[in-house]
Amino acid sequence: MKDSAQSRNRNSQRKKRSSSLIFGLLLFGCVGLTIAMTTSLGMAQSIKQQEDQIIQKYTLPSKPKPAPRVRPRPAPRPRPPAQRTQKSRPRPSTPRSRRSTPRPRRSTPRPRPSTQRRRNTRPPRQQQTPQPKPTDKIPTFEHVLKFNRAPVVGSRLHLQGTYAGTRLGFTRPRNWDLQEVKALIRFQHSSALLARSSNLTVRINGTPVQSVPLNRQDSQISNVLFGIPVNRIQQGYNELSIIVQQRSETDCTKEVPGNPILWTDILPDSQLIFKFKPQDIGLNFSRYPYPFFDDLSLDPNKFAYLLPEGKLNATWLTAAARYSTHLGRLAKFRPLEINLVTSPEDLSWNERLVIIGTPDEHPNLGDLELPFELAQNQFLDGNSSPLPLEVGILMATTTEDQGNPVLIATGNGPEGVSKAVQYLVQSQDRKIGSGQAILVPNLTTVPTPPPRQWANYLPEEDSFQLKDLKNLKG
Repeated sequence: MKDSAQSRNRNSQRKKRSSSLIFGLLLFGCVGLTIAMTTSLGMAQSIKQQEDQIIQKYTLPSKPKPAPRVRPRPAPRPRPPAQRTQKSRPRPSTPRSRRSTPRPRRSTPRPRPSTQRRRNTRPPRQQQTPQPKPTDKIPTFEHVLKFNRAPVVGSRLHLQGTYAGTRLGFTRPRNWDLQEVKALIRFQHSSALLARSSNLTVRINGTPVQSVPLNRQDSQISNVLFGIPVNRIQQGYNELSIIVQQRSETDCTKEVPGNPILWTDILPDSQLIFKFKPQDIGLNFSRYPYPFFDDLSLDPNKFAYLLPEGKLNATWLTAAARYSTHLGRLAKFRPLEINLVTSPEDLSWNERLVIIGTPDEHPNLGDLELPFELAQNQFLDGNSSPLPLEVGILMATTTEDQGNPVLIATGNGPEGVSKAVQYLVQSQDRKIGSGQAILVPNLTTVPTPPPRQWANYLPEEDSFQLKDLKNLKG
């Protein structure tokens, strides 16, 4: 009896303990959930407060305009003027011979048949005029890239030895729809080479295109046109390789690899010939710096700053200097040309127009198609109210003929202009930009580096070692 009573007491005590543990766990879980909910709500409220403090909401235009598109034009050819001057010389000789023969012909067509001929010639002219369809098609243009543009080429590319090669890099612009690609290779080789076992091979991105034997006599200059498949040209960076295999002995064991008689020279006037159709480029700040700065362009990037009316002030000079420095960092080793113009009509081929300043400094802003309305030299928001003076405005548009892109860094006040330019300079800010227009109410504060302590700058000492040239990565 005593054992049964003790067992009952133990069971009751265990039940009480288990129930208390369960209750404690439930209570702890409820407390944890309430704490998590309160912290999450507090964080959400704090983030919202921070966003309300940082982000200023402005009413955008109710009817946004379609995004502009640039229609790039091909480079003007400098050859036609030279050909015209050459053709102008023989012209006097040919008309003299023609003048002697047509005189009897003029005497015969005096009667009525001359009127019939005129009537017969008029209908074809009327049929040729109403044909606008061919103009709607995009024509095919040609771009010639010569080897001597590369500093490595110099006066020639000398290939010596039994097996030698060279490489040249080139880019394919983003807006090119390639139709045909050819490589014109001009070379000469040693007369001691055996034609059966000596050849020249052209490769594109490591893939062989075509081989030709080295069988010219007396080191004659050879011109060979290699057809390159369009699908071998990648979007971006490409590489052209020229490899030669040279033999002067029928027995390979007797061949000396470094024999000076085993040579082939690639002449510097060799060239790559591209036939392409230019495609329209949509302007969007999500792709910046393209198309204003194109790192894949085969031509130098050209910029034209529009000078403000009146005297130059410190705001414009500082903003233009900052943006020029930004372009220099983007260009690195690529050619860059900067010009100053007084009117958008002064732009030349392939120039990007940069307008920095307030509407008071650039009255011709009203002639461009802009996403924000301009009234009384002030930009308005969607409610037709002027934007604050400290707000920067970035806009991308084109000239009237849509041939040149236009970058506008403006604002209703000088502070806004400075913010707009600084937005493009700071990479952490411009990464979030998109669309045709951007409002810049504030910027991320970036500490100014010490003098001569930024990346890739030379040491301050008069003499230093090469190991002292370090970048940010060490």
